[in-house]
Amino acid sequence: MDEFVIDFQYFQGPNKEVIIKELALSNVYTNVNLSWIVRSPKKFSFTFKTVEAQTSFFRQIDYVQKNIHGINYDDGCVSFYKCRNAVQEICKNATCVFVKGSERVKFVKEVIFCSNSMSVIDLDECGCPTYCTKNSKITKINHLALIRHTLMNIEQSCRSIIVRANKHGHSKYG
Repeated sequence: MDEFVIDFQYFQGPNKEVIIKELALSNVYTNVNLSWIVRSPKKFSFTFKTVEAQTSFFRQIDYVQKNIHGINYDDGCVSFYKCRNAVQEICKNATCVFVKGSERVKFVKEVIFCSNSMSVIDLDECGCPTYCTKNSKITKINHLALIRHTLMNIEQSCRSIIVRANKHGHSKYG
């Protein structure tokens, strides 16, 4: 059985919904990495209560593009649903999936795996070190390389934690 690490970059929609821009998946044991650049909903398809809310949303998109992940809101070649279906198919026989951060764990459990019985483990609770600094400038050119490097760092930093937890049959991890 396989175990996977999932990471993703996203925008936050006007109603605080997660709008995935890139999702990366890595097999803990084989180091096979996959990633998808996801199409976003059209900016003007959202309903805004006020002009200020619309302005705030567009400012947030601009800030995230320039300062966080560097992916343009309009970039993307695959729908979120195709990406989600691919992840579900790849992970269907997995014993568990590792994600870093409680918000991401919640999203992966509820939206990617639709609250099924997939075990999703928060790497923060495993003592996994932080893998990205706020001072690192990300651009579209190096984003895919960065997310793959991030996944490899998570795997290397946490592999012993994951293996130890599985060996001891720790209920929290499987």
